[in-house]
Amino acid sequence: MDIVYTIAYTILVILIVVPLYSLLIQGIDRKIVARMQNRVGPPIIQPFYDFLKLIGKEQIIPTTARRVFLWAPMLCVSVALLGFMYVPFGTRAPLSTRGDIIFIMYLILMFSAFYVLGPMASGSPFALVGAQRKLIAVTSIEVPFLMTIGALSWLAYRLNIGKPFSLEALSTLSTLIWTQYYYLIPLWFIAFLIATIWLAGEAGKGFFDVAEAETELGGGVEVEYSGVSLAFYKFAHVVITILGASIITAIFIPWRPSLAMSTEGIIASVLDVLWHMLIVFVLLLFAYTIIRAASGRFKIDQFAMFYWRRVLPLTIAFVILLHVTIAIIW
Repeated sequence: MDIVYTIAYTILVILIVVPLYSLLIQGIDRKIVARMQNRVGPPIIQPFYDFLKLIGKEQIIPTTARRVFLWAPMLCVSVALLGFMYVPFGTRAPLSTRGDIIFIMYLILMFSAFYVLGPMASGSPFALVGAQRKLIAVTSIEVPFLMTIGALSWLAYRLNIGKPFSLEALSTLSTLIWTQYYYLIPLWFIAFLIATIWLAGEAGKGFFDVAEAETELGGGVEVEYSGVSLAFYKFAHVVITILGASIITAIFIPWRPSLAMSTEGIIASVLDVLWHMLIVFVLLLFAYTIIRAASGRFKIDQFAMFYWRRVLPLTIAFVILLHVTIAIIW
């Protein structure tokens, strides 16, 4: 039965729903940004046209590029989609198990590694600068988020909730905080704020657009890509952002409408997937759309200092308060 579910989940969710949803999110994002700037904007289905157009265009490969230049976009897409085998997209993830949160964080870091290896292998100085900026961004945004997830995982393990260091345990922890451990609600909000700021940095728009930086680097990490490779690169970036929003949804907003409505079977799964897509859209509306439309862009040193001098101290304070609270209560 699990094999049938895994195959069905892979085909329906990972190969159909997630790709279509990622392109739809781009269309809605463009439309909202256009309206915020008093423009009409392109049609919502424009990203579908752009993706198909790029796939059909000739791919130009720089003479200085190495082989990894062509592999990187495909590896990015593969890693981003693989994450949904562990992160539930509204319904149970087929490979969810103990310790999966560690592997999920590993996949996100692997995506960042492949995302910079391709541009670095192109031989372009603009792409190289974009890759260097991306590396600085990764080291800045990942540390606070990893500390937060680690602290929450420790708390779930301390309370003997679910499988150790699993996404399922973190989801159960959020539910228990709102139903039993009310004194942890303020700390829950701090953790949710840190996770949301991480998502904004992962999306790389507005304040956090330091790797592409079109006005400075002409596209940065994507400047030498064209054709199908560029299509995969842009697609992978949106998918990994949706994966990040799905992680936050699974950890901090784990409630499902099917449980409240007491429905089962296919109808319950469809309701839960639609609800998940709605929550992800709301998160991306802040982290992806509003920031892009209403803000400028940090310089790379301002970007790093924001995370190291603002977000990291907040994270350290959160970890200390969490440990002190648990020590006092227990």
